[in-house]
Amino acid sequence: MKKKVEKVTEAKEAIEALTAEEVKKLAECEEAIQENSKMFFLAGESLTQINGERLYKAEFKSFDRYCEGRWGFSGSHARRLMEASELVKALKSGIPTMGDQGLPQNEFQARLFMDLRREKKHWVPSWKKLLGVVTKEKLQITAALIRKVVGAKDAAKSAPKAKMSKVRESDNSGVEEALELISHTKARVSELSEDDWTGFLVQLEELLQAA
Repeated sequence: MKKKVEKVTEAKEAIEALTAEEVKKLAECEEAIQENSKMFFLAGESLTQINGERLYKAEFKSFDRYCEGRWGFSGSHARRLMEASELVKALKSGIPTMGDQGLPQNEFQARLFMDLRREKKHWVPSWKKLLGVVTKEKLQITAALIRKVVGAKDAAKSAPKAKMSKVRESDNSGVEEALELISHTKARVSELSEDDWTGFLVQLEELLQAA
């Protein structure tokens, strides 16, 4: 009950009329987020627009409160989606012949890659190197493979073929991804909200079920 009262109070304080054009933009963005809940980069693009143009201002005082009140996830999670969508946009632009299957398959993979390659100038060449291994060894893009290829220095020279073969032959990619998710989450434990932990458990369950 208290949360409902707080939300109503916040709405009264934050009301700032949207123009007809802003109302249309907000509706389009929210429809994209709703329809593309599994297409993390499309949701991230819409969240970027909502944040940048303050399309939440008619009901919420801040972007973080909008994310929590409208979607049930934290502002920090929204920003991770936004950053991941920025990576996907850069990869699509830098590797125009690449289809969607050549992109990070979820927000976790995108975040892991960006943690390993923090400088934007390294994004495209590093991803091209990863795709080279994927094509040559007939692998799927997984968090484990991203860490093995992108996380290694001079991976193209130093990674022995036997090592790549081992990854290809493994039937436990779901378990490996789950372990990578746990490791990645532990590194960010101090900044995680209750919503982040819920998302972590849902994703962990999905990975283990697919293993």
